[in-house]
Formats: sequence, structure tokens, C-alpha cells
Amino acid sequence: MTAITWWVLALLLAVLELLSGTFFALMLALAAAATALAVHLGLHDWPLQAGLYALLALGLCALWYRHRPRLLKRAGNELNRGSARWLGRVIVLPDGLKGGVAHVSVDDSFWTVRGPDCAAGAQVRIVAIEGNVLVVEPIAV
Repeated sequence: MTAITWWVLALLLAVLELLSGTFFALMLALAAAATALAVHLGLHDWPLQAGLYALLALGLCALWYRHRPRLLKRAGNELNRGSARWLGRVIVLPDGLKGGVAHVSVDDSFWTVRGPDCAAGAQVRIVAIEGNVLVVEPIAV
């Protein structure tokens, strides 16, 4: 095969990768591109080209398969978790907590706050959300 044939194969595999999104077709495309470079450097024997492509394709796919879980970690989906995005957040209670209950505005929402009594202006951390109640704990300053 000629180098142009290998480049066309690499291009077709790259397009296939764009459609699939698995990165395995990309590994095959990289193997075809490396084989095309080898043909440019003087590898003109067809069986050697096929063998080189097969070795590179298997090696790159195995390498990708082994390292894929580490490289493609899923990001946390905070968008669909609603109020859970406030867990761990520090807020200020302008009126403090009296009788273990208070009301506070967090971002654009009004919440009932439950926790140990504390003075006005105290900083607390949101540790849990139970329905429409923020459970907080005071931050020791």
C-alpha cells in the first residue's frame, strides 16, 4: 500500500472516532498514521506494513484500555442534585439560632435552619439538608 492509502485510512478512522467517541478508533487512526510515516521512511513491503499496523493498533488499544478509567473520571453532577450543592458551605446567620431554629436566605432561596443555638452573626457550616431544612453546625473561631 502507498502512504496516501494509509493517510486516507487514518482520516476515515478519525472521522469514525468523531462519530463514536470511544477513543478506540482514534488509537486505530494513530496506528494508521504511524504506518503511513513508516512508508514515507522506506517501508514498502505490504506484509510488513500490515504487521506494523496490527502491532501498533493492538498496542495502542491495549494502552488506552488500561489507562482509560484513570483518564476519564466522571465529574460530579451538581446540577441535578439541587440543594446538595450547598453541603459544606459556610453561611452567616444574621439573627443567630434561638431554640435551635432560624431562617436565612441562601443565594436566591429562603431556608429554615436547624442546629445548636448561637449568637447573631455566627458562621455555620451546612452539614445536611432534610427536605427544606438546612442542618448546620457552628464553626469554632
